Amino acid sequence: AFNNYRELLSSFMIELNAITCRMTEIEYEYGDVRRIQLRNVHDKFRNMVSLVPFLWEKNEVLLRELINPISNLQLVYGIVDELKSNKDIDPVYKSFKTTDGECSQNFFSGSYNALDQVLVHLSRDWSEAGKAVRHELYINGIIRTVALYFDSPLPQNQTVQTNIGMALVPGAALGRLAVELAGRGFRVELNEVSACMVCAFHGIMNLLRSGNASREVYPQLDFLLSDDWDFAARLEPHSLPFIADSAELTQAFSNASDADRLLSRLSVQLGDFQAVYSPANSLDHAARFDLVVTCFFLDATEDILAVLSTIHHILRPGGLWVNAGPLHYHHYLRHRSNFHKKYHQQYQKPPRTVPYSYAQLLEVIAAMGFDYIEIEGSQQQPIAVSYCGEDVNSMKPETYRVPVAAFRRRDE
Repeated sequence: AFNNYRELLSSFMIELNAITCRMTEIEYEYGDVRRIQLRNVHDKFRNMVSLVPFLWEKNEVLLRELINPISNLQLVYGIVDELKSNKDIDPVYKSFKTTDGECSQNFFSGSYNALDQVLVHLSRDWSEAGKAVRHELYINGIIRTVALYFDSPLPQNQTVQTNIGMALVPGAALGRLAVELAGRGFRVELNEVSACMVCAFHGIMNLLRSGNASREVYPQLDFLLSDDWDFAARLEPHSLPFIADSAELTQAFSNASDADRLLSRLSVQLGDFQAVYSPANSLDHAARFDLVVTCFFLDATEDILAVLSTIHHILRPGGLWVNAGPLHYHHYLRHRSNFHKKYHQQYQKPPRTVPYSYAQLLEVIAAMGFDYIEIEGSQQQPIAVSYCGEDVNSMKPETYRVPVAAFRRRDE
C-alpha cells in the first residue's frame, strides 16, 4: 500500500513538473516585460509545487502511525468479546508476517485499500473540513431518521449506559457514522472490507482515547488540476481528529472512563459484507440486528439483490434498515466502459447488478421483503451533498442529491 502511495507521488510530480516546464517555455515566447510578469506568477506555482513532496511525506508519516496492523488488529474482534471466536480470527492473522511487523500484500490488496482513499475518508469523517458533510448526511439525514423509530438520543449531559439496540454499519470506512450511533446508545458493529480502513479507524480511536495531540493531514494534494479555484488550497492542512461538532462524542471522549464505555459498544468485522453475513456463509447472524444503516454502500456492491437478501437475513423481524446514497453503480460503470473499448482484451461478463432507477429499486426492495416507511416533512427531501467536502475548492463539484429512506423488515 505504501509503495503504491509513493508511485502515486511520482506520477503526480511528473505531471506537475511537465506543467512547470511548459511555463518556462511560455515565458520565452514573450518580451522582457511580459516575461518578468509571467515569471512572477509562475514562480509562485513552482514554490507551491516544491512543497508537495514534503507534505506528501507528512501524510505518509501520519498514515504509518494510524495504520499499524500488528497493534490494531487485536482490537478488530476484541472490543466486544462475545462476537467472534479464535477460529474466526485465525484466517485474518494468517495474512500477517509477525516476524518483522510487516503486512502481506494480500492483506492490503484492492483499490479501496489505496492510501489516498484513507486520506479522503480521514478528511470526511474526522476533520473539521468534513463537518458540513457529516452534519447534513450523518446527523440531519441518517441519525434523525433513526431517532424517529427508536428511543430519542441521550441528553448531552448523560453518559452512554443504556442499550437502544444492536446496529450494523456495512462499508463503515473510518467509522464516524458508527461511532455517532454508539454515542447515542446503540451497540454497533462496523463491517469493512478494507484492512487499511480498519487499522486507520483503530488508530483514530487510539488518538481519541489517549487524548493525544491533534494531527494534520493533506488529503487533496493530488486532486485533479482542472476546475480548481486555488492550487494553494490543497496545501492547507486538515486537523484531526475533530469531534467538536458532535456533543455526544465530545462528552464521551472527555475522560477515559466514558471513552472506554463508548468503545465497549463498538466491534469491527473485517471482510466482504456478503462473505461475512450472507445466509450461505453464516447462520450466526440471522435476525441479529435491530438496525442496519447503509451509507454510500448499496451502489458499490456487485449484486444488489444478494445484498438485499442478506440485509433481510440479518435484521430481526420488524427491524429497521436506513439507506442513504446515490445509485452510481460502480461495477456496472466499469463494465460499460470496458464494453465500449473495441479492442479491450480482458472483457468479462457483466456484473450481476442491474442498474435500477431509484423508483425501480424501491419496488425491488419491497419485493425482497421490506416495507417502505413514509417520512414526514423535510426529512423526505433528498440531501444535496458532496462525498467528502471536495466541492468547496472545485468549480465543477460532484454533488449528489442523496435520498434517505427507511424500511422495515416484514415478518414473513
